Amino acid sequence: MPWIYYNPTKGSTALRETSVTNTYSPNSLLDVRLATFALDGRFLGLESAVTGGQLQLCKDSARRMQAAYEFGTSYAQECEILADDLFNNTKYPLEFYDPYLMFYDSASGSSRLMPIPILNRALLSDQNSFTNVVSDTDVKSLFEALAVGNAASAVSIETSILDKWELTRRLFLVDNVVGKVLQSTTPTTLVRYVSNLEIRISPRGSSQDGLIYPPLIKVDYANLYASSDYGIGKLLKITFKVTYEQMTDQQATLEQNVRIAMGVISAMAACVAMVRTWLWSRRAGVVRLDGMLVLKLLLLAAGNVANGFLIVIYCLSIYFLIFFKIQKVYMVQLPNSDGFMLSYVAAAWALKFLDLVHLLAVQCNVDVFFIDWEHPKTRTARAIRSKIPETNTDPFMNDGIEGEESETFQSAKFAEPESQYVDSGVSVWRTIYVANEWNEIQTHRKTSSLITFASVLFFMKVVGFENLASTDAHSRFTVDPLQYQSIVQWFLLIAVWERCSSDRLRSFADLCSVSNVSMFILSQANFGYYIHGHSPTGRSDLDLGGLAMMLAAENVGVAARRGITTDSDDHTYRMALPSAFRQAFNRLYEPLLSGARVGQKSGKNKLGFVNFTTIEVYQALNRFLVRFISRLFSFATPFHKDFVLNLFDGPYGYRSDLDTTLLDGLLFTSLQDDPDGLRYRIVRRRALEDILDGEFEDTTYEGLFYLDDGNSFGDVLYYGNEILLFVFDALLFCLVDLLGSNLILDALIALLVSTIICQLRSDLGRRNLARKTMIDERFLI
Repeated sequence: MPWIYYNPTKGSTALRETSVTNTYSPNSLLDVRLATFALDGRFLGLESAVTGGQLQLCKDSARRMQAAYEFGTSYAQECEILADDLFNNTKYPLEFYDPYLMFYDSASGSSRLMPIPILNRALLSDQNSFTNVVSDTDVKSLFEALAVGNAASAVSIETSILDKWELTRRLFLVDNVVGKVLQSTTPTTLVRYVSNLEIRISPRGSSQDGLIYPPLIKVDYANLYASSDYGIGKLLKITFKVTYEQMTDQQATLEQNVRIAMGVISAMAACVAMVRTWLWSRRAGVVRLDGMLVLKLLLLAAGNVANGFLIVIYCLSIYFLIFFKIQKVYMVQLPNSDGFMLSYVAAAWALKFLDLVHLLAVQCNVDVFFIDWEHPKTRTARAIRSKIPETNTDPFMNDGIEGEESETFQSAKFAEPESQYVDSGVSVWRTIYVANEWNEIQTHRKTSSLITFASVLFFMKVVGFENLASTDAHSRFTVDPLQYQSIVQWFLLIAVWERCSSDRLRSFADLCSVSNVSMFILSQANFGYYIHGHSPTGRSDLDLGGLAMMLAAENVGVAARRGITTDSDDHTYRMALPSAFRQAFNRLYEPLLSGARVGQKSGKNKLGFVNFTTIEVYQALNRFLVRFISRLFSFATPFHKDFVLNLFDGPYGYRSDLDTTLLDGLLFTSLQDDPDGLRYRIVRRRALEDILDGEFEDTTYEGLFYLDDGNSFGDVLYYGNEILLFVFDALLFCLVDLLGSNLILDALIALLVSTIICQLRSDLGRRNLARKTMIDERFLI
């Protein structure tokens, strides 16, 4: 007689049976046999569930139904069945099944049958409780043990749960007989059916390759009542699954190993952050521990820890992807849940978001100044009166030559005295054009987010790469196309497009040279980047013919070279500057910014007001930087007031009250006793400095201009931070995918967020450029 209950055998003992000696591989077949019995107890035969599909109420093609029993294939089937059909005893006869696993026993050289235990979650105990339903307390305790990586505790809790189960040997799919009234033509009053059936397979572990524990069949039953469910066209959802689960001790060990790896990589990231903070303190001139230094350390650590998390997650994913797909025998099983991975991905994205905010804050506050090398042309007297009319009408400005005035100007009444200056004849449009080009490349990237995500969708959806990421162990493995697309784009841009066609950063540096405009960038207090734009011919404010002759002279090699030195064409540099230079620079730069802020707050710039003092300070700063770059400062004699006055002697011929109000505290007063700091030398970085991206030489008395490859100033742009931006996009894409599992939605959300951040960076960068360069924002298009 067949037995029904496993009692007194405990669940942990039945489910940890080791009598299955067959070695399974991804190409094996899970041969489930069903001993079928009729309602009256007659044995109907031993049938194959693989070919017959008796356990699957959702009918499909034979090939698709048999795929559920291909070993290593996680299978899920869901359908809807008309409730009225289950009342039909002819279509769904009541039959009982005793499932067995047939396998080949190599020791005996014959096939054997292994009973498969059944977990009926609708089974009631003597206390009228569902004994096979795991309590919330047990689930919470198990999750807590897994969270801390305590394998022994997790195994103990799981064993306690298994021992509470009442395992059985027999199941049915549809019972439409128990509620039938004798000699009645009406449908049965009650139908009980399987709403969910799951076959769970567990491997023994990597130490016993290809061996498994006895499978477990979990069943959930639901009831139908003729009085409320029959004849109304009700549809029932039926599910059938085959899952492969990792053992609890293996799951706990995996999470513990991941936690250890995260801790180690985070410690390494913190060490790197401390080195980066020390290098930053040298660049920023921070000599003592303060709040800004601690904040910088935390922000740098956040970015590095996020990178470390991504490295661990990526390596773990690649490990499971490769070894799970290529295994010849069943050895490696995927984690039961991606919940712990989700927490790490979310944490990595949050940290990388802080890193991105930090990047935007730094890039949108850099100090920028355009140095115009053009010499003044023949001076033509031009009188411009900047006054505010007494009425509310719009002010008028006259640009008459040699005293010529318009009628409007003559008829207006003004509240301020007339101010005059002499025009140098040098156009500012070259500087405005260079500023516009800089504004355009601020958000230029090495890869395109639109192309990246569009390509990912194409390969995942159209080509079908998303199917290769399934949990079928016999599929060919592949890497996420997001990494493929970005790497390919990066290679094509750097190795092909920029070499053969166009490099926007090098083109910008060339434009500066042609325009005779240099760019002085200070990303930190004592560190920055310099693009030497001094034209080899000395002039660029020319007509078309003169410009063509200038380019031709440079092309044939009769003009000077583009570098600061006469024997070099290198015209982009990193700058490590002394604190004394920064103090001198700030004495001109801060009044310049203050004047611009005052004008913006008062609204005078909108009323046609011209602050000639601010213009004079701007010209003085331009001449100061020209003399610094040209090494025209002499330290043989002390600084004196006449030297500073010379900085304000220019084509405008306007000095106002600078002699008494600005001059004494404007420039160099702190350098009178120590004139060092206004000289520099050009060097090349050492190998260690290139590796750590820092400067080790002392810059107390002289600055250092480091030759670079032409793209170093990309560090203050999107271009030089492609890795950070790509990691942010990748983490966001993965996070949304783990939450929603919809590739199209993932790509759209990631692209939308990337576009919004890019637009924000562009807007803030444009405002900073307008404020720092005295170029009206309306000219930056």
